[in-house]
Amino acid sequence: MKMDDFLEELEDKKIVKDIITQTFLINTGLQSTDVSALFFLAYCNSTQGILNQFHKCTDGLYQFQIDGGAEHLRSKLIELIGEESIVKVPAVTHISWDETSVGIKTSKEYFFAERAIYTLNAADTENIKFTPHLSSSKKAIYGSSVRGVLKKFGVIYENPFWINKDLCGDVYVMDTLGNNGPIKICLNISQMENEKYVLIGLAHKDSKRFEILEQLSIYFGQEATEPKYYAENQNSFLDLSFPSGFVSLKHFEDLRTPLGRIIWSSPETADRWYGCLAGSIDAGFKGAVDLLSDIRPHSFAFEDSQLMQYVLGYF
Repeated sequence: MKMDDFLEELEDKKIVKDIITQTFLINTGLQSTDVSALFFLAYCNSTQGILNQFHKCTDGLYQFQIDGGAEHLRSKLIELIGEESIVKVPAVTHISWDETSVGIKTSKEYFFAERAIYTLNAADTENIKFTPHLSSSKKAIYGSSVRGVLKKFGVIYENPFWINKDLCGDVYVMDTLGNNGPIKICLNISQMENEKYVLIGLAHKDSKRFEILEQLSIYFGQEATEPKYYAENQNSFLDLSFPSGFVSLKHFEDLRTPLGRIIWSSPETADRWYGCLAGSIDAGFKGAVDLLSDIRPHSFAFEDSQLMQYVLGYF
């Protein structure tokens, strides 16, 4: 059963179905016709309910943020465990393992470890060669990954002309047929004190620049077609998409299965989902617990998990 069929049976009111469908599209970049009912239910479970999926909901889907981003996270780790333990490397190209060690190869270096925790996302996994090869179940999972149908755009203007029309700059489009244009959501992220007037949003991935600006002009006036700067990004959902991001959940129980000395803790294995970075932290925490339990099965104590919770909360 598809997600849209499931909603037809579950809810009679069209406006309710449209809101759920459009919210799902905005958050994941996926159409309700492209995924199964089970996929949607698993997504709702990962976000701890539909309410948390709304952008403006307190403690909702986008509330998880780290000031300063990943670089700030790295600096905090350096404070806790020392800079010698943190290595910043180019993209990983090859991972190998045997009964005694794990080898990790980048474009410039090669590292060896007794064990490793794997926390890279699905997009990175597709570009890495594994020796031995990934299990058939993991191949099946990553081979059925879903690609979003939206892209992110950003527009910078000389002046916040929408304010003169008593408009806030936010637009939530509930037109499920796309008759109004390619834009699905537009948000005002301007910094008035710094005179930076910016609108960002999500639009259909095949839409053109002029189509996006033309739709903005419908909401805000002709000035919207004359931006100071315009940019777009096709890869918008690495940090927003559903934690599994896969068409089928048939092999999902095998996703966290270790590969020899590699503990598999990619963001897709997270129980709670507030974006890719939060998924990485949640999954990485569980991976660290699994690793400590493996290497210290008789001495891994409750105090160890308390320490790890403290480290996690430090950020």
